[in-house]
Amino acid sequence: MAETKLIYRDVAPGAQEAAELSMEDTQPFSDLEAVNLGVDATAMATGEWNQWPLDGSREVFPDAPEPGAWGAWSLAQSDEEGQFSTPPVLTIQFDGLFSSVGLSFSFDTKEPCWCSALNIKWYRDALLLAQQDFAPDAAVYTCLREVSAYNKLVITFRKTVLPFRFLKLQEAVYGQTRIFTSGELRRVNLFQAASVISEELEINTCDLTLSSKDPVPFLFQRKQPMEVYHGGILQGVFYVSASKRVGTAMYEIETSDAVGLLEEENHMGGVYAGKRVDALAAEILGHNAYDLDPSLAGMTVFGWLPIATRRENLAQLAFAIGAVVDTSGSQVIRIYPVQSSVTADFGPERIYSGSDIDTAALVTGVEVTAHKYTAGTESKELFRDTLTGHAMVTFGEPVSDLSISGGTLLEHNANYAVLSGTGGVVTLMGKPYQHTTRTVKVEKSDLQASEVVNVYQVTDATLVGDGNAMEVAQRVYDYCQRRETVNAQLVLADERPGDVVTVQTEFDGVKEGTILSLDIDLARKRIGEAVILCR
Repeated sequence: MAETKLIYRDVAPGAQEAAELSMEDTQPFSDLEAVNLGVDATAMATGEWNQWPLDGSREVFPDAPEPGAWGAWSLAQSDEEGQFSTPPVLTIQFDGLFSSVGLSFSFDTKEPCWCSALNIKWYRDALLLAQQDFAPDAAVYTCLREVSAYNKLVITFRKTVLPFRFLKLQEAVYGQTRIFTSGELRRVNLFQAASVISEELEINTCDLTLSSKDPVPFLFQRKQPMEVYHGGILQGVFYVSASKRVGTAMYEIETSDAVGLLEEENHMGGVYAGKRVDALAAEILGHNAYDLDPSLAGMTVFGWLPIATRRENLAQLAFAIGAVVDTSGSQVIRIYPVQSSVTADFGPERIYSGSDIDTAALVTGVEVTAHKYTAGTESKELFRDTLTGHAMVTFGEPVSDLSISGGTLLEHNANYAVLSGTGGVVTLMGKPYQHTTRTVKVEKSDLQASEVVNVYQVTDATLVGDGNAMEVAQRVYDYCQRRETVNAQLVLADERPGDVVTVQTEFDGVKEGTILSLDIDLARKRIGEAVILCR
């Protein structure tokens, strides 16, 4: 039976982004930002003692090495005992308080040669929270010590395991990576889903019960990442949302995917006139990793997005261009066109008995509201008050041509402005956009007298305008005509939501449709409760 594996990044969420590294007496090519991100340096001949194999396998270290490729090297070498006369000291200052179960280092992994004696001090401002000596015994090593609410680390590297060597630091990680396999995973329930028309973006989840063999405690902090594999195939990346300890080393953990994280971050929106999809996707998603299908990248959109969550505004974009958004089986958020080709067949040997078919009510027509935003001509007072310091002002409607008196306009778009004042009255003026709408409709052409009129309405898709409203209406109408949904328990391979498949039903022959969702038991074997929207 294929094994389920969980790779858990027990790290302090946000620490990498908040860290500022400093270190004196380093080689000129050292790059501490690269250490924060992690590098995998090439093995080179450096002239260090007993370091250069004479088999032609290494090139000579360059005279002008490129910064960023080597991490951070000490300026001085260790002595004949591996000791540093002046130990290199790495200071890491954080913009915020963080907690972790330790600190992991990656040294020279190609040699390998590592720092074999170091000291770590954890601070909260000037208060020393903890300190401890460690003796690493590998090029990649975790210094385990649970410390909460620190914002500064001071690491002193005292010795290298081999004499006459530079300290070579390739990565610092604020926590550690742990791997759990089937013997420790009591329950792993995976839910994956994708909307065909992206009227709302689905959130994938993974709920699990972990019985750890590792005596080291877990923090399970919100947003810590977990990679879930089955049979060596990535099922998805999930982030801790809640956890509960239910035994000495047993935990119940709830996680959600990157789309769930988008629900916790706001996008400031704006007015768009011919904005390329790739540019708008980058704006909406910000620092979140994603993969946009090239066929969608060059499309353009017109309209307005309000201040809303990144998830809501990404749904607006996906709905307007006919894209599917999903994270199933991926390290990133995937944005791709609706699939049409059949990629899998579920014959009798892959389907359990007890399946059923739901039939939705007939939709006889679809109405879509097209939105148009035109720059206004009349100025309006948006803010007037005594202001000391900074203030963010948000607008109930999009505006243009902002002007300010009595203060300074620091940043703005059609939805908001950040102002500063020095104690006087600040007045902000702007011109509201004119918002006009019209409705387009697609109707069933052969409506019978016995059929009940049932019109599906789309009114608040504000990236749908004159140029794409009819296309969107037809797309939604075609979707609504797919009335049958097969609910079945399937033996799965690597199928995922959004795939087009055929399925052998018990009483109505072979159906073809799109997988909308999969509810999978990974701990037992890859069996899933599937919802398939038929054509």
